[in-house]
Amino acid sequence: MIDRGDTLFLVRTHYVDEGLLSFLRAMRAGGYDVAILLDATSDADAPDDIPVIPLARPAIEALGLFLPDDFAWRCGDYGLYLALQAYPGKSHFWMIEPDVLVHSRDPAGFFDRFLALDAALLCGCLREASPKWYWSASMAPTGLTTWRLLYSLVRISADGLRLMQAKRTEMSRGWAGPSAREDRRWPNDEALTGTVLHHAGTRCIDFNAIGPRPFYAKRSFTFDKPLSRSRIESMAPDDRLYHPVLGGERFAAKVGRMVSEARQRHSFGSLRLFNARVLGDFAREVGLSRALGMAAAIIAGQVDALIFKAIERLLPTRR
Repeated sequence: MIDRGDTLFLVRTHYVDEGLLSFLRAMRAGGYDVAILLDATSDADAPDDIPVIPLARPAIEALGLFLPDDFAWRCGDYGLYLALQAYPGKSHFWMIEPDVLVHSRDPAGFFDRFLALDAALLCGCLREASPKWYWSASMAPTGLTTWRLLYSLVRISADGLRLMQAKRTEMSRGWAGPSAREDRRWPNDEALTGTVLHHAGTRCIDFNAIGPRPFYAKRSFTFDKPLSRSRIESMAPDDRLYHPVLGGERFAAKVGRMVSEARQRHSFGSLRLFNARVLGDFAREVGLSRALGMAAAIIAGQVDALIFKAIERLLPTRR
């Protein structure tokens, strides 16, 4: 049985708002030590009553780890190593992102049910990765089958973090790869964590394997289409996890980025956003007129992609 006092609860974020602070204060009132893992490039105001661990390049360099340009996004495990360094007496570390909604009347009570599980890793969407997964190739040099998970909410033991940090340190020695965001040879947090801890023979458990009923649904706990915060919060608490949950302009910005990125790639990927749930949530968060504008942008992106693909087929293949 793990004691609450042996656990640190971290929020990994680049912004601080009242919702985030309210959640952390509820966790603290429930007996958990809490802290904010704050992107050092952020201009967010740190609160006076909650400890902050800056996620900064000099701190990571001092650990001897390779730093890709996008480390604050790609390598969420780096922040956990800083937390382990700052709180050496803790045996387990929760890390949650601010767009995860724990839909419970008692957030601390929700997490209490995991105190009986002394596992190296608790997470969602844990599974062996397909070789076609974006990050699978990054673990190929280890000779290990890649495992993946969703890093939006994880609990990792101190011993598990030491195993992961040791592998990162080993891989960092003599690393000659570029630091560019586009380079996929340096593993992201999901591939590194899942692969290292699985093959080390540690106990790794998916939230939905705990029972007696699932803690999340695959379509509402994902890295993909955002969910309306106001809509989820209007539902009766069901002790389930939701991600990504965004409100107002953050919701609109997330959808806008997805549509823009798909259009830049001449991809049909944004078509999955053209459905009643996403556009209904969009209207709920920022208004019907903007939702209609986004629907038009999605359609325009599909037309662009069709034209691009048609031209590609008509042009002679380059040798």
